[in-house]
Amino acid sequence: TLFAIGSITKTFTALAAGLLVDEGLLDLDEPVRTYLPAFAVQDPYVTLNVTVRDLLAHRTGMARHYAMWYRSDLNRDQLLAGLSYLPPISGLRQEFRYNNLMYMVAGRTIGRISGGTWEDFVDERILQPLGMERTFFGGPPEGDPDFSLPYHEGADGEPERITFYEGWAVGPSNSISSCADDMARWLQLMLGNGRINDRVILSPEIVRELYTPQMTVSALGSYEMPIITYGLGWFVQSYRGRLMAWHTGSVDGFYAMATILPFDGIGVVVLTNRSHHSLPEIVSRWVIDRLLGLSEIDWATRLANQENTLAAGLRRAVAVREAARTPGTSPSLPVEGLAGRFVHPGYGVLLVEESDGQLRGTFHGMTGPIDHLQDNVFLFTPQGTEFHQEYAIRFQMGADNRAMSLSSTMQVGVPPVVF
Repeated sequence: TLFAIGSITKTFTALAAGLLVDEGLLDLDEPVRTYLPAFAVQDPYVTLNVTVRDLLAHRTGMARHYAMWYRSDLNRDQLLAGLSYLPPISGLRQEFRYNNLMYMVAGRTIGRISGGTWEDFVDERILQPLGMERTFFGGPPEGDPDFSLPYHEGADGEPERITFYEGWAVGPSNSISSCADDMARWLQLMLGNGRINDRVILSPEIVRELYTPQMTVSALGSYEMPIITYGLGWFVQSYRGRLMAWHTGSVDGFYAMATILPFDGIGVVVLTNRSHHSLPEIVSRWVIDRLLGLSEIDWATRLANQENTLAAGLRRAVAVREAARTPGTSPSLPVEGLAGRFVHPGYGVLLVEESDGQLRGTFHGMTGPIDHLQDNVFLFTPQGTEFHQEYAIRFQMGADNRAMSLSSTMQVGVPPVVF
């Protein structure tokens, strides 16, 4: 049965890069522009000095810019061109900044070196040699009878069916769908140091490089997992004294986790068809603890407490926003003067329409109401997808009684994007 594995796809992209290193066609420490001259971001220094290793280790300093690609109909070349309008959020190699767009660049680089597409290379060099015949790019193939359906938690707390994700321009970061048998083959390859059934796919040196920490991720963690780093396509940390590499993957209505303990010969993959829960982490650690003969830890309670803390933080943020509102204000123009087609060269089009005094927005195919907050500030809430982001947008007025632009903070910590 097929499940989307989301960002576990990154482990395949990193291994694909490793195959090119083995062949002498790619140097991880060479600037990306050596292989992909079209690559550019807003900062010239970053543009000239970002390496393929930086892309794979999430240390480019670029923010996620999640809204730029999520459900977008832009293709990879269009997204690549749009990067030049995005400023970095921190210095190159200064801190860990998880970024699907940079994995898209890595995939584009692999395709250019190999003379095809990222999908072609991964299929021919990884999936076919491993016999992963039930592994595909994007959603389930048309007519396939055996696939899981995507769900999330509805407003009443019950599972609610949602639509399959569409828009795979950042496919090298999140597009693979697979099944338990195929993912077991994948884990066997990794545990075999690049060898499976006496067939060598990848050199042991490259496999070891994938698990080698490249960037510290965050501050100290729990007693059992005090330090977390990122290698090449894998999170790498100590788990109760053992080396553990892992990656989760989330696509609308699906959540998965792959975990490997290289020195202990243990690999676990958990595939689920519901988003926003911690079952993959709980099951993976439950299995590992028992295989290692370690004392039991109530991971379910621990992770539930973390989720509750996060939910409480989100509620506080909404309460702070509401408390800061100034009641009784009005926009500078009637709402019909705010309608229009607003464009950003990287993010694309945000369409604002007016009907019977109510504004409605459409962004990357996602639609939802635009409700007045105060003055010229409104709240745009896309609906019907896993993307639960709310955008506060501020209209800037022109001289002809119409809005000439709007700005929105599309991501916390990033300057407002002007459409």
